[in-house]
Amino acid sequence: MTALPDCEAQTTTQPRPGRDHLMSLRMIIALVGSAALLSVVAAADASTPGSNGRLVFSQDTGAGAQLFTMRSDGSGVRQVTHVDGDAVAPDWSPDGSWIVFELDADHAGIAIIRSGGSGLRDLTPTGLQSQPVFTPDGRSIVFDRFMPSTGDDSIWTMRSDGSGQRRLTRNPFPGQGGDPTVRACGMLTHYRDGEINAFTGSYSPDGRWIAYRLDNHGKYSLSKIRTYGVLAQPIRRFAEAPRYIDWGTNPG
Repeated sequence: MTALPDCEAQTTTQPRPGRDHLMSLRMIIALVGSAALLSVVAAADASTPGSNGRLVFSQDTGAGAQLFTMRSDGSGVRQVTHVDGDAVAPDWSPDGSWIVFELDADHAGIAIIRSGGSGLRDLTPTGLQSQPVFTPDGRSIVFDRFMPSTGDDSIWTMRSDGSGQRRLTRNPFPGQGGDPTVRACGMLTHYRDGEINAFTGSYSPDGRWIAYRLDNHGKYSLSKIRTYGVLAQPIRRFAEAPRYIDWGTNPG
């Protein structure tokens, strides 16, 4: 499956201080005890509370999209994946040591890799899966699974090693989607030129910043802004657009 596109946050009005939901809102799904109680908690994209670690993003290399990480000051850029196909929709584990992502190759799977680029595993080697999200304890991964034969699109969970896969929701409207990620755009930036656009990103783990992609007349940067809409500043400029930005915690 194709992951949700970046959520455009271009506005033509003045910003409203305190409206800090420019970005994606994540529905974190936790399974509690043997009764499998479903608890849904809304949180801003990417942020296990903690000290700020590296940012991960997906970028087109000309031979497919790959995952890259960098420090929060824009230095230390390194390529994490070297897959055949596209690596998109990354999500950091709460301890900042693993990245789960959507691998679009001969199928759409959920893969996991260490932050340094080792230990790549496809946890769902068949079928159509997308939008993986770690649970807050890091033990499980929640994801979307689409079954073409029935048109069913539902949310599933599995352990972080790929075992114990089971359905969490049963979509009563086949073909209408069951994505575990909810995108919500609000007004935080206020670019007036149609050639300048800000696209959704991620909260910093300390909750003080929002990382986002800025498209400025065909030039791209990964930028940050305070959560109440001031002190916008570029982190690093790129020749290709960084997408699916997620800000991890410092593994310490």
